[in-house]
Amino acid sequence: MQRRISRRRAFTLVELLVVIAIIGVLVALLLPAVQAARESARRMQCSNKLKQIGLALLNYESTHKTLPIGSLWARGPTINPGWGMSWWYRIMPFLELNSLGSQLSDVGDHPGTLANSTPTWTGASINGPLVNNLKIQSMICPSSSLIAVRNTGYAYTITCPQYVGISGAASDANFQNASGRETTHNQGSIYAAGGGLVAWDAVRLAEITDGTSNTMIVGEQSNFAKSATGTPVTINNHHGFMCGTTNTSLSNFTERVFNVTTIRYALNTANTALTGVRNNEGTNNGLFSTHPTGVQVVLCDGAVRFLTNNTSLLTLKRLATRDDGGPLDDF
Repeated sequence: MQRRISRRRAFTLVELLVVIAIIGVLVALLLPAVQAARESARRMQCSNKLKQIGLALLNYESTHKTLPIGSLWARGPTINPGWGMSWWYRIMPFLELNSLGSQLSDVGDHPGTLANSTPTWTGASINGPLVNNLKIQSMICPSSSLIAVRNTGYAYTITCPQYVGISGAASDANFQNASGRETTHNQGSIYAAGGGLVAWDAVRLAEITDGTSNTMIVGEQSNFAKSATGTPVTINNHHGFMCGTTNTSLSNFTERVFNVTTIRYALNTANTALTGVRNNEGTNNGLFSTHPTGVQVVLCDGAVRFLTNNTSLLTLKRLATRDDGGPLDDF
């Protein structure tokens, strides 16, 4: 009896190509969804970090009865005024960073800078070794591709925060600061002191008459800016989280101020062709992020909000000012 031998037909080349094409289409369809899900998770992590920063600021206020000084100068034994410390240093005990904060020093000559031209300066001799190569996660947005720990031109590296304090907003045709709150300095930069984290002064919650839920205090600087030719440039908090200012008053405002920003331009428009937007002198760098369509901020009541790029500049400036009294659009 003759046995039949059955042979399984193999895939043809055309069939294989069709299958590969279908898989490619499915991957192309699924990849944006996967990327969107990952960004959504990263944005939630960023929101949680901002929430912790907001709570730290409120806990500081509960302890000291004021918000921290945004950017301060230092009275050194031989250099006065010198580069002092920023608000980050002051909230460290409330951000579970007390082990580092308790070792840092805010006294002596230039405690806020890592400049080492004089080895006895506090920033280089005491603080530099403590912060060198130390990545402080609570200051970094998970979506950002910026280099978080950078060399700022001196012997040590330092975490350069991707979140910034908001000192106020610059006047324009539609928005006016109260008298005595604004000055122009450093190549046309405008500094305003109408916000919650201001230089050399501590704001009380009672001074936020617009309401703590209507005033933002910290926002993102977590993306690259653009140069005049369109190339990416890094401009966030150039000298690291410690650095404050050497200015002692609004009438004596001749130097730079770090770790705070004065709102002058719309969200996500940072470009070094704009006056006041720079790496080392950018008082008006503003708010910008890697998140699609907007920027996250924390309000003075500790709530975190996502502001879309459609937020008007007037609304942004009113949110940056504690007592302008103007009506707010939905945000």
